[in-house]
Amino acid sequence: MATLIDYEITLEKILDMCKEQDGIPKIKYIFKTKIISYIDGINKYCIKLGYKDLFDYLRSKGYKTSTDFVLNNNKIISNKELTLNILYELIQIYINKNNKCPKIDDFKYINNLPCWETVSHLLKKNKVSINEFYLHFGREDNPRSQIEFYDEYVLKFKEVFKNIVYINAQDLTGNKYGLPTANWLVNNCPDKTIKTYDQFIAWCGFKPYANVPKNIAINIILEMQSKLNRPICADDFKHPKEGEIGIRTIWRLWGEVWKMQEELGLEITGKHADKYTLEELKNNIINLCNDIYKKENRKIITYSDIRKINGATDPKTYNTYFQKEGFTLRDFIKSIGFDIPNEGNGMNHTFDDSEKVRSQHEFDFSFYLRNKLNLKYNIDYFRDVKYKTFANCNKNSNCDYVINYKGRKIFIEVVGILKPEKKTTFRTDIYPSKSKEKYRSNLVDKENMFIEAGLEYYILFTCDLNDEYLETIFNNNINTYKDVI
Repeated sequence: MATLIDYEITLEKILDMCKEQDGIPKIKYIFKTKIISYIDGINKYCIKLGYKDLFDYLRSKGYKTSTDFVLNNNKIISNKELTLNILYELIQIYINKNNKCPKIDDFKYINNLPCWETVSHLLKKNKVSINEFYLHFGREDNPRSQIEFYDEYVLKFKEVFKNIVYINAQDLTGNKYGLPTANWLVNNCPDKTIKTYDQFIAWCGFKPYANVPKNIAINIILEMQSKLNRPICADDFKHPKEGEIGIRTIWRLWGEVWKMQEELGLEITGKHADKYTLEELKNNIINLCNDIYKKENRKIITYSDIRKINGATDPKTYNTYFQKEGFTLRDFIKSIGFDIPNEGNGMNHTFDDSEKVRSQHEFDFSFYLRNKLNLKYNIDYFRDVKYKTFANCNKNSNCDYVINYKGRKIFIEVVGILKPEKKTTFRTDIYPSKSKEKYRSNLVDKENMFIEAGLEYYILFTCDLNDEYLETIFNNNINTYKDVI
């Protein structure tokens, strides 16, 4: 019998925690206190109360996360609810409080403003230029992007550039030199043939790809490495600071980062860090298959199994090595008496008892039911059950799984199309893709039917399809919500 959780008391405890911390703590911290062990149940309870989720409920009580914003009416909104008009309102609040228009460096959550990266994305999405954005507020305090000072910006750019090996276009966003962005410099260049940042660099009299001699580059790299507590890697060259070199210089002088590391005697990082022999990879697969057959009596191997191997964990690594010998990973697995289904949403597999799965995700979940819980298809669990058989539904919709387990009837939807990070936001997100938006909308409709019928249900994203999480659903006596709601 599942233990019922009193979510009214649970919410009171979380509110006490918010009061203590003067804000909404991170969900990991809430989990740590063991007030709740997963988010789905409390979210569903809050939806029943008329809120979007737990965080929407907590915001309605006057608490905010570190990345929330407070509007004029004291309403608290999340970063995901930010629109251009709301951004304008937040900036006006800042101006009223500080008697100045915010500069790029002022765009921080601590100032009740989003970070500049978010602002840039929002402006681009709404096709608003930096100039138009600042003109909205008079622009008196904006030190950048004034066309009448273009010649001064160019002189400043030349002065800065000659002292630095290379300035990436990204480095001009929110830069400390008082310069406009790369796009602004290009778009407002008096030479209308200038269309790219590299062309602008050449127009200023510099080589677009700073021609640093190899001996100087080596000294710079070794100096950069001496300041790190770890092996230097490709990411360290993507946004070079003063006195450093960029990734393009590495490409020009060595071709690839790992070749530079090898020549300079540095630790090789990235995909070239580990070297395998064909025999080692074959033995990895043979040992994996034999171990799974011995422990679980199965001859179907999944990509998830391969990713747990102690050693090369990427199936692509095996395919790369095997294909050089004229066969694929699947060919090799089949040659030793095992099988591996195709990965991805398009996978089709039929079990011995005729259960059909249409994706890797369904395969993984059915495999868990069969091999971990010892449930039998069409006896203990059922597939593609019509919603109209258990809920008020006038569509021809199917529920992925209906499971009878230890006196509980559990309804499951497995989500493979939406990304795992949408787990907590799919109810309110809108997708530009018509097919994804239709899928998302149907998923919301399905959840509403579950709630209206008072059923125990779980919407599982790919991040949930692991033994640890599924264990909390089936064997930790946790119910989704209290029957009284």
